[in-house]
Amino acid sequence: MAEFNSKDTAAFKGVWVFCEQREGVIMSTSYQLLSEGRKLANDLGVELAGVVLGSGVKEEYLKALGGYGADKVYYCDHELLGTYTTDAYTKVICELVEDKKPEIFLIGATNIGRDLGPRCAARLHTGLTADCTHLDVDVAKYKEFLKTTSTIDVDNTVFEENTNLKMTRPAFGGHLMATIIFLISVRERPKSFGRSPCLCFVRYLLALRLRMASMSMGVTLKRSPAMP
Repeated sequence: MAEFNSKDTAAFKGVWVFCEQREGVIMSTSYQLLSEGRKLANDLGVELAGVVLGSGVKEEYLKALGGYGADKVYYCDHELLGTYTTDAYTKVICELVEDKKPEIFLIGATNIGRDLGPRCAARLHTGLTADCTHLDVDVAKYKEFLKTTSTIDVDNTVFEENTNLKMTRPAFGGHLMATIIFLISVRERPKSFGRSPCLCFVRYLLALRLRMASMSMGVTLKRSPAMP
């Protein structure tokens, strides 16, 4: 595998969603995140992939992710991944990111997500936005969102046309909403955030920017076509 360079933004493409499973069952937050990820992928014109780590997860669960918008599913199957552990999950996800290079990674802000997201962001040397409640890459859609949720004079404000990831999250105890923007010129891919990657927690999720590679532990990485 070529040396990973997180500043080579042109090499990163695609939106990923961490699909959390417990005892072999995909959690409902994963389906919510896939729906949100589908919107971002459509606006960017890229594929949406689900990422599942576990042991013996039924194929029907993996294929069902396609019904919520996933174009493909990366399934890492190993007995040591059956139950969540910080070190194992962080290692597998970071290596997978370094290999496949997604530009956005969404992680649900569950107990597992809140532990996993910051670990991956730190190891991948990328940003993380937690507790996102709204995500946009399309400026026109973002302006429509602001018209109904802010006091900004949108019609008389100049917005730069770009596909930077715009992540809105509560601040100051929820008394106001702040939008965090990842600038293409200075950011390292992928993005993650918390409803939102980048790393991001979606409402709450984490979003982060990642990198990936194959795991020396002997995990089998399966790329399964997602079926609606």
